[in-house]
Amino acid sequence: MAFIKKFIDGFKTKNQEQNYNILHKNLSILEVEKKLKRSNELANIANKTTDRDEFYRSINEIKDILRELSKYEGELPFIGSPSADLRNLERMEKSQIELLEKRIEESQEEQEKNYLYPKTKSCAYDEPTIFTLKENGNIEENIISEKDRETDNTSRKETICIKRKNIVIDGLDPYFVEAGMFVIDKEKASIGMIQRVFKIGFNRAARIMDQLAQAGVVGEEEGTKPRKILMSMDMFTQYIEEYEECQSTQKESGIEEVSPVDVAWCLKDRFNIDIEYLNDGKALKNLRNIIIPSETDEKQIEIINTLLKFNSPKAMNLILIDDSIINYSIYNGVPQLLIPVITDKNKIDSIVDWCCAEMRERINKFVDNRVKNIDSFNEKTAENTLPRIICIVNEANEFLKYISTPLERLFMNSNIVGIYFILFSRFSLKSLSLGITGELLEVSTADKLKILLSQNESANYKQSMTRNFDDMDGHQFEHFCADILRKNGFENVEVTQGSGDHGIDILAEKDDITYAIQCKRYDKPIGNDAVQQAIAGKGFYHRDIAVVMTNRNFTPQAIEEAKALGVKLWDRDRLNEMIGRGKIAPVKDKDGD
Repeated sequence: MAFIKKFIDGFKTKNQEQNYNILHKNLSILEVEKKLKRSNELANIANKTTDRDEFYRSINEIKDILRELSKYEGELPFIGSPSADLRNLERMEKSQIELLEKRIEESQEEQEKNYLYPKTKSCAYDEPTIFTLKENGNIEENIISEKDRETDNTSRKETICIKRKNIVIDGLDPYFVEAGMFVIDKEKASIGMIQRVFKIGFNRAARIMDQLAQAGVVGEEEGTKPRKILMSMDMFTQYIEEYEECQSTQKESGIEEVSPVDVAWCLKDRFNIDIEYLNDGKALKNLRNIIIPSETDEKQIEIINTLLKFNSPKAMNLILIDDSIINYSIYNGVPQLLIPVITDKNKIDSIVDWCCAEMRERINKFVDNRVKNIDSFNEKTAENTLPRIICIVNEANEFLKYISTPLERLFMNSNIVGIYFILFSRFSLKSLSLGITGELLEVSTADKLKILLSQNESANYKQSMTRNFDDMDGHQFEHFCADILRKNGFENVEVTQGSGDHGIDILAEKDDITYAIQCKRYDKPIGNDAVQQAIAGKGFYHRDIAVVMTNRNFTPQAIEEAKALGVKLWDRDRLNEMIGRGKIAPVKDKDGD
């Protein structure tokens, strides 16, 4: 069961070891961890078992655990969502039962065979056979003699290099070689065989099968039949040797390292873009998962060009998905592009799967390096930084139809791991069926996003930042304060929802301290009601420090109560001070207070 390899990645608390004995509605953190561990043990059983009774017992127990943990969402700091995992499990249960039956059938056929260490067999051919890929992806067979090998050596090496780029996003899967040898020995191939032998999930096994097909090892899919084997063991060994030689040549010649001069020349020559990498990648720290409805193709191009202008390949990688086939094709070959533009709708689900796998891999790296997000990881490992990955979709309506992998966990961890989605659509927002995913998308326009992504702020943006904050409404003031916090080094700055925010308008972090901030754009001094609301909201959001941030000053009663409760008061003077530190022109007082 690919999607239950690890239902809940865990949860994080400050000083976690000290909190094990803290009870939360009769459920301790230690008990939660035990349930999470148990659910993952059961998931492993369900993924591998060929016993129907054991399978159904595992699934039912997992459901019971997820139902219980769902009661504590919003109260215990899970990474991910137990309720979302429960829905995914119920939605895909039928397909997983089908996989169980396939496992049972195949295990009965091969139970006496040694899966992991097969004896080498080679298929007999009159003469050596080379398989290459046509542009349309079909297998082309060329019979050549040993004498021809020497003269054709250079062209075949180039073919291997091209194949490497087309096979997979970030190189071959680590199990690619073993899987290739295994299926060649068995003289047939199926996803279930690979999944079982290497004890991996369905999605990863499917990706390995796709790589084997593109390399010419196996034939095309024919319904539920095992795939045909098209290579001998000797041919496959030669293929791997040439692949590794090509990869080594690329590294030695510096192909994988694109110089800033080459990037600048490419973008200037093809798109008339003058790069500005002085603040490389910094604007991406403010990015969110975004939906932009009712937008033109021209505006989409503007956004992509803005990203290319201000972000180098080291800071940003792009994945472009284009259902129109022609709109984004001009960007093939751009250094920032992670893979060629995706125009095949059947590949969309694989891209989302890869993003989810990359998310998990990055989280594991953060844990190993004792850091909390991509920014702190890149600061600690300056020689081996991770780029932010931005997936841009030409039409959200089509994109959502072709994905089976839930996006919720990926979206919730975007700011942590640095993987974002920008979804454009020609349709209005009300015409799109976004479901629960829509709650994790910020609705915007291309013009607003372009301002956000620009390192050199436009005149309009500067004007919006420097205008007198006394003229703003409450909503504008909240976002104004959020921008000031970001420019003063705060991270993970988030403006809460307008309703049900429990008195807190902004959540932010700095120097490993978390803040719950209430914003007050008033025409008179702020009283102690705001202080009481801030301290209550701090408890609700489990933050370290409560703050009241205002364009005015505070009454003596508010100041006295804030001292007693430990609430920070950031008044008009502090606001102007922060604006100055953020290199934004200070706002002049209207009334001099």
